[in-house]
Amino acid sequence: MNDQNLLSCNVLKKSYTQGNNKINILNGINLEVLRGQTISITGSSGSGKSTLLHIIAGLDSSDSGNIIFNGKNLNNLSEKQMCILRNKYYGFVYQFHHLLPEFTAIENILMPLIIRGKILKSETARAHDLLSYLKLDHRINNYPGQLSGGERQRVAIARALINNPLLVFADEPTGNLDNFSSDTVMEIFFRLQKEINTSLIIVTHNAQIAKSTNLQYFLKDGLLHSDLN
Repeated sequence: MNDQNLLSCNVLKKSYTQGNNKINILNGINLEVLRGQTISITGSSGSGKSTLLHIIAGLDSSDSGNIIFNGKNLNNLSEKQMCILRNKYYGFVYQFHHLLPEFTAIENILMPLIIRGKILKSETARAHDLLSYLKLDHRINNYPGQLSGGERQRVAIARALINNPLLVFADEPTGNLDNFSSDTVMEIFFRLQKEINTSLIIVTHNAQIAKSTNLQYFLKDGLLHSDLN
């Protein structure tokens, strides 16, 4: 693993048992992610895109194979160590924003740091800067129920980036948005990603979003294909 390699997935396999049948989801996935690189994964519904993303992020486990992140084999980490790694180095954006309704916009953005147990003044200032950048500074004390769908997703993006993560996982981040909100959210997302030079793995059905990444993969028959045609 050279200095530019952030993450390597080696022969990841995953299957489920349904009744008497074994269903193979991933059949030996190999993937490398460089520092600052953006990668999209498309594929038909049920092809295993979200399963793959969750396994790479340590939210699910594979049946076999290895994931090396920043020089560490994730198979060798305890659950507590994995939680610390996710909190410190990863960012997550989902199709549904998953904001906590009882917390304000800025509190939701700071949640990964609240969970960590310590918030520096510089980090609070960064949260304010992100809200301003996302044109949400007038929404700082609003609760999720008082925000539009696009505004909630922008808050979710700010939350994912508050730690300056090395890697962001995005699972259908515009799936619940109209076209205008989707374009606005992704434009901001990619701009911020470039500014902090974080790597990005995005699962999407949106061909335009997929084309905006450095590398595009199509998941079919449990394998990643780089040729989308």
